[in-house]
Amino acid sequence: MVHPMQCEMCGKEVPRTRKVIIERTEMSVCNDCAKFGKEATPEAKKAAGVQGSVGDRLAARQRRMTSGQDALAGGEEELVEDFGPRIKRAREKKGWTREQLADKIGQPVPTVTKFESGDMVPSDRALASIERTLGVKLKEKVDKAFIPQRPDASKPSGLTLGDLIKEAQKKDR
Repeated sequence: MVHPMQCEMCGKEVPRTRKVIIERTEMSVCNDCAKFGKEATPEAKKAAGVQGSVGDRLAARQRRMTSGQDALAGGEEELVEDFGPRIKRAREKKGWTREQLADKIGQPVPTVTKFESGDMVPSDRALASIERTLGVKLKEKVDKAFIPQRPDASKPSGLTLGDLIKEAQKKDR
């Protein structure tokens, strides 16, 4: 039984795909999309500076993200949704200005303002500094049950790589 494969560019299900290089990326595409690239021979890969196929890079990323054990086995910590107001309340409770908080956590004042408004998410390092300085908890444990599942990867979604490439080619004309 032949399982249909999905074109990495247009999302169409086809019995076989071809390996081609498009925009310095090796992709498995249908015959229709193969015209946008060059056949992926070792020489072509070297000339184009290809760093591996999309599938290989996604698999490597998945291995990095779940190395050792299931990251969600014991639940993981995630930034609370209302981190901005929590930061602002904790700062005001201490009687500090934004400038004082910025000095204490080593961030520029506009960045602190964006943190407080929720327009910018603090980096892990800044988050730890804010939690330590203000004595406030901005992360909470998340159970597996509450993490939304990814949409079914076997079904094509709206925007494909092919759509993006076609748009880029239109702009170049």
